[in-house]
Amino acid sequence: MSKYLGLDLGTNSIGWALVNGDKIEKLGLIVLPKPIKPLNKKSSKFDGIKFYFFELSKYIKKNLKLVMLYCITGIMFTLTLVLPSTWQFWLNLGIGGLVAILTVSKN
Repeated sequence: MSKYLGLDLGTNSIGWALVNGDKIEKLGLIVLPKPIKPLNKKSSKFDGIKFYFFELSKYIKKNLKLVMLYCITGIMFTLTLVLPSTWQFWLNLGIGGLVAILTVSKN
């Protein structure tokens, strides 16, 4: 027989039961003191997208040099595929860019 933990997550409580085969071994209920309210009652998908782009813009402003290094390295790897006659040169620069990214992001 295998054991299962069943959970019932409500807005003001959490119910649980430990089931072994067909028998309920233990069960319980945890009642939360206050109901959990959403931060913004009128939230929508658009608000989540706005928050994501706000956080992204803060990250880019804070780490502008690192973001630019990501972009330049991506361009170098793209040139490896686009220019087959000089692929080794661009691949070497791309790998150097990856090493630089790892070095900068570690600090």
